[in-house]
Amino acid sequence: MKLRALSLLRAGQTEAAHELFLEEFQRAPAPAAIALSELLEANPANETLQRLLARMLENGTTQSALWRTAGRLAARNGDMPQAIHHFSRAHQLEPGDADNALLLGISLLRTGRMLEALPPLRAAYRLRPDPIATQALADAEFETDHPALAQPLLTKLLEQAPNDTRLRLRLAETHSQLGDHAQALALYRDGLLISPHDAALHMALAQAEEDAGEKDAAAAAYREALRLQPGWAMPLAGLIGLLRGQTPPDLLDAARRTLDNPQISPGERASTGYALGKALDSQKRYADAMHIWDKANAAREIQAGRFNPAQLSGHLESIERSYRPGRWKQRERAASEPRMVFIVGMPRSGTTLTERILAAHPEVHGCGELPDLPRIARELGSGWPSVAIDLPSGTLAKLATDYLQSASRHARTGTRVLVDKAPLNFFQLGLACSLFPDARVIWCRRDRRDVALSIYSENFSPASTFATRLENIAAYQDAEDRLLALWQQVLPLPILVQDYEALTREPEAGARRLLAFLGLEWNPDVLLSHRQTGGVQTPSRWQVREPVHTRSIGRWRNYPGKF
Repeated sequence: MKLRALSLLRAGQTEAAHELFLEEFQRAPAPAAIALSELLEANPANETLQRLLARMLENGTTQSALWRTAGRLAARNGDMPQAIHHFSRAHQLEPGDADNALLLGISLLRTGRMLEALPPLRAAYRLRPDPIATQALADAEFETDHPALAQPLLTKLLEQAPNDTRLRLRLAETHSQLGDHAQALALYRDGLLISPHDAALHMALAQAEEDAGEKDAAAAAYREALRLQPGWAMPLAGLIGLLRGQTPPDLLDAARRTLDNPQISPGERASTGYALGKALDSQKRYADAMHIWDKANAAREIQAGRFNPAQLSGHLESIERSYRPGRWKQRERAASEPRMVFIVGMPRSGTTLTERILAAHPEVHGCGELPDLPRIARELGSGWPSVAIDLPSGTLAKLATDYLQSASRHARTGTRVLVDKAPLNFFQLGLACSLFPDARVIWCRRDRRDVALSIYSENFSPASTFATRLENIAAYQDAEDRLLALWQQVLPLPILVQDYEALTREPEAGARRLLAFLGLEWNPDVLLSHRQTGGVQTPSRWQVREPVHTRSIGRWRNYPGKF
């Protein structure tokens, strides 16, 4: 039938070809659909075939092959919303077809709809775990903060392509996110045995050495990345950020040239500016430092877009509407499970220091900044936060079990307390209360002006759009104040407000207060938190490796007129 139709089309007998297909659709719809699809794939510009396909779709054909072909044609023409619509229909009609699932998932992935891409990509991988499905699913799991699910997929892919630097970097990042910093370092070093001149691997190794507290090794790796790729802004910024006040003049000059070079990407100019500003701050050249940070934040705003205060205000209002006293559904806690502790507060308010003090106690495990609470909130969809109020008990139990598995991954035997110190979890404390009815909250507070300066001068993720303007940082601080008042009123959980200045001036008194709040006995090891080994993936990585000090109190006074 396909050959007859093709012969008619080549002979210009389009009406005859059209009628032939209509007859075949009446007699044997599935083979006819396959034939039309194959002809369209080979002759996508043929108007007769296009009209016939459009007619079939308008009539609501149940042949998934036709919807799949229509999706491919739409994608080829750049109409991704239409392609997704067609692929979705094909997947609905034939969910057991690997191609339908894969094409839908990849289309959603490429348009940034990561969460929606996960179900079809997981289905495609289950149906046919070939390299394309594996890669697509690995990307989706990675981008949606499922490092434990992305890791085995990336491992499988890297075994098949050990020279693929992108795969190696992503796999190492999942190990870092899961707290296995030694394995991340090993992956970078193994990669450099294969590709010793790969600047990206040297750059990643430098950052991992920093996280591990190996300053000299990090500096050497940054220098090697810069040697292999002269003019690359990222290792230059990393090296200056590491050396601070000891940065040699030639590197400072190179950073200034990079910052003023419009050919360099905004993201690279921003990273360079944050580092250069810190070097100047260390040299007490405060006016120059602030001028450079202004440039860095302007570049970051070009890269990431402007902060939307109205969106923040709307989100706060929805939280306040949803959470009222008595409106709680909480799961029952198993007697044997460890207690969750959430350290929250503005970034740069002492959250890392507080966690390190607690984690030095033999019965406490510091989990770092777990992505789980914000990820769960995202996955609950547009109904968040109100939908969280009425989650079924079975859903709460499943979410809590998965969360505890993530939090306790590297915990010692005998651990009684697990500490999640993601600062901005203050937006999700209502969800935390539903999952962990006996949790404790430590809310870190610090002079607003020092917090604002520290955020403004720091190279945060581009997603932190509030960090690029002092007035937007102030808006976030106002939101923090508002949520602290709300949660203190409605949360059936104890909240300890931890003052950074008091903790640094009297570390032992502060540490005793923290342990008493968690129901733990005093242990002098907590005063030696700076001696802990292990990775630290926050901007405080070097400060928390020093004995507790007060040098950061009142830094804002060096910048009169700004605060």
